[in-house]
Amino acid sequence: MGALEHTVERCLERARLLAENEAYRAGLETRIAERTRELSTAYDQLSGMMEATVDSLSRVTNLKDAYTGTHQARVTVLATAMARRLGMPHDEVEAVRVAGMLHDIGKLCIPAQYLLKPTVLDTHEMAFMHQHPQFGHDILERIPFPHPVARMVLQHHERLNGSGYPHGVAGDAILQGARILGVADVAEAMCSHRPYRPAHCLEAAMDELSAGSGTLYAADVVDACLDLLRGNHADMPDVAEVLRQLRSGDAVCS
Repeated sequence: MGALEHTVERCLERARLLAENEAYRAGLETRIAERTRELSTAYDQLSGMMEATVDSLSRVTNLKDAYTGTHQARVTVLATAMARRLGMPHDEVEAVRVAGMLHDIGKLCIPAQYLLKPTVLDTHEMAFMHQHPQFGHDILERIPFPHPVARMVLQHHERLNGSGYPHGVAGDAILQGARILGVADVAEAMCSHRPYRPAHCLEAAMDELSAGSGTLYAADVVDACLDLLRGNHADMPDVAEVLRQLRSGDAVCS
């Protein structure tokens, strides 16, 4: 009987340990699920706050200069579509979108008379205007974006051959997001009316990008942009609307 009692006791002890382990596992899974829900809620709240911050900053730019606000919105649509066309991961596409919304925020630091001047800026005025990417970077650099949005803003006027501004960086030193923004910026700006010149036609912008492909602008980025501008955007109604707007002005091919 002693051996039987010992065996029974061992079985009962094992059953007790298994029950305790199961209870612990179930409790742990419950705590993990609760913590996951809490973190998900916190992330959603943080994401919402970040999006609201970006939207507010973009709207502030529009308050100073309506053209810049419209320009930023159009560049955002084109750049986001280009990033998708280039196969960038979703989070990097989102970073390009955010950078597009804010890429000209540095113009808040530019005197309004420069932005609205009906003639070409003189040398001093142009040199000051060329600092707007740096001003934008300085405004944004302390915001904890998950990707280098401030650097994209800083570099969106840099060119592959080093002829851009504000720092003349070249080649691989230019972020892919900045390369995308730069091409989208050129396409939109050329096709939009400016105080000192009328809008160019879309074909003129496409010619400019083609001519600079591989020297001023990254070839793959130019290809993605030209593909959109040629009308290959059936699944992108926002791109179609931007192109409709760009074609609707009194554009001239010159």
